[in-house]
Amino acid sequence: MTTSALNSKPLTTKRPSRVVSTNFTGRAPLPVDAFSEAECLELLCRLARFHPARWVHRAKINSLPTGGDPTSDYFFCGNRQQEREFSEYLHSLAPVIEGATLSEWCVNRYDVGGYMPEHFDHDRHRYNMVIPLCGSGDGITLDGVFRVDVPGQGIVFRGVGLPHEVKPVQHQRFVIIYLYE
Repeated sequence: MTTSALNSKPLTTKRPSRVVSTNFTGRAPLPVDAFSEAECLELLCRLARFHPARWVHRAKINSLPTGGDPTSDYFFCGNRQQEREFSEYLHSLAPVIEGATLSEWCVNRYDVGGYMPEHFDHDRHRYNMVIPLCGSGDGITLDGVFRVDVPGQGIVFRGVGLPHEVKPVQHQRFVIIYLYE
């Protein structure tokens, strides 16, 4: 991230919500064009200023591991831990899923070497949207297929989704996760 990006002023323009159709079938996740490059940079700049106490280190996932081993290494910041202004901004960027209501949003941060084992999500939400903010060659493995991160290009899962994991990352990685009921 450049110094000029870190010193940029917050985006103030309200953009129209992106709407995601729920007319996708089968197990495959639905790709979503969620954030612009400028929105990804804005979020990264704001996240760089987070106080370390806002991040919760997760050495064990709270989902259903497929291999039995729940150990992980990443940091979590839920919407209730975020500064109000940031949380409101992140909420304002959330794509709309037809017939669903946004219930939670969070940020996962993976420092170099950070990972999350293969798992299924809990079946508490109808939809789970994962949006990477960085494009450094890291990514997510879904049902055994690696998908490289493209900033702002997310995916939507239904319910518990496919088994997915984040292998140890080579660069710091941030993802936004929106959960819908």
